[in-house]
Amino acid sequence: MELDLQYKIENTKNYYNYLKENSYYIKKLNRNKNEFVNFSNFVKDKYGLRVTDRISKTIDNIDLIIDAGIQLIIGLADGLIK
Repeated sequence: MELDLQYKIENTKNYYNYLKENSYYIKKLNRNKNEFVNFSNFVKDKYGLRVTDRISKTIDNIDLIIDAGIQLIIGLADGLIK
């Protein structure tokens, strides 16, 4: 494997963890330097590192906060009415 690929893998936590879990990919990277693009895409898919994944997680968190706020307001209103 080329040194630049080794450096990228060692300095990126997710790449390193993915290789520990899927060691067969080391053989692919050793044989073909261009396979790194596919490897990078697999890692991004697995760990949700794409921009769309981050936006989706943020929207889910905002929805959760809104739902909790609504439940709090309903609970306070029920306490005031009784």
